Amino acid sequence: MRTVFFRKAYRPLFLLAAGFILLSGCTAIRSGLEYRKAGKENTISAYEGFLKHYPDHKQAGKVRDTLGKLYELRDWEKAKNTKAIADYEYFISTYPSSKYMPEAKKLLAEATEKKEYEDAVAGSDLQALEAFLAKYPGSYHIPSVEKRIKEVKEDMEWASARANNTIQAYEAYILKYPAGRHFIDAKYAVFELKNVLPEWEKTLKANTENAYKSFVAKYPKCSYAPMAFQYLKNKEDEAWKKALEKTTLQAIQEFIKNYPASSHKIEADKKIIDLELDAIFAGKYAQLPAAEKVSDIKIRNEYSSIEIHNGTGYLLTVWYSGKSDSKKITVLPYATQIIELPDGEYRVAATINGDKVYTCAGMATCSGVYSIKYSIGP
Repeated sequence: MRTVFFRKAYRPLFLLAAGFILLSGCTAIRSGLEYRKAGKENTISAYEGFLKHYPDHKQAGKVRDTLGKLYELRDWEKAKNTKAIADYEYFISTYPSSKYMPEAKKLLAEATEKKEYEDAVAGSDLQALEAFLAKYPGSYHIPSVEKRIKEVKEDMEWASARANNTIQAYEAYILKYPAGRHFIDAKYAVFELKNVLPEWEKTLKANTENAYKSFVAKYPKCSYAPMAFQYLKNKEDEAWKKALEKTTLQAIQEFIKNYPASSHKIEADKKIIDLELDAIFAGKYAQLPAAEKVSDIKIRNEYSSIEIHNGTGYLLTVWYSGKSDSKKITVLPYATQIIELPDGEYRVAATINGDKVYTCAGMATCSGVYSIKYSIGP
């Protein structure tokens, strides 16, 4: 009885042990295959993947050694390609025993020298330029650095001459640097002080628009010209403000006459049209003929097109006055003219100068394509 009991009790343990041995055998086979696969690929990702799944494999130490060599080669190639100081420094600190160490230190020194050279010549710091000469006496950048030092010293003397702004200071610069970088500017500065300054002082003393206009016409690019132009701009703005305050057609027309190239000309032209229409609407006029809407399809978005036909043998004048735009056009006898206006409401007037003046006026809404014909009725 005891023998039978013994077999039944230990049979599961026997099966479990057998299964474990079988599973271990399968794992060993799989890990071996993965190891050979990683070795065949011989890449960082392949070896990292192997160690992630089999960190305790009997070949794990060898894999880590191989990975270290691949990391070293990768970082060395990166440093050589980027030529960056940070990459060289990282390689040197990470792989102190590398066979590439002598070359890495040499390339780091070259990269550091190049960076310090570029920083020095890019600026105007004499101390930095002279420090480079002292630190790298055998550098092939020496001629460029010495040239830059001469340029900086010359620029300093030019700045001093500009600050003094005297004929003597500029002539001293010209004498010292007859082929200098600022030679032409120095010669002009002498000319300006000798010839232009007296004219400018006369202009300041006169202090009239005509005096300033005469000055800028003669010396439009001299150093005093911006002040003259600003004076004239201020006078123009003052005149425009006064013209607007008067709110008369004559005042606006006088402004345009005095300032034909004014920055306010577009606004002034619109104001003239609006004031002319004010006068027409304040007098007697016939009803404006209705324009025929030809289409809703516009040539330009948010713009209307109006085709104006002059059906008379006389000159036709037409005004459109709106919030954002105003136009005044003349149409020859029996001719047609097309205008474009922003969509919106407009005051419109038309005049024909025949045996007597015929005037019509009214309101019009523009939003599309229109056609209108003006003629003299019986």
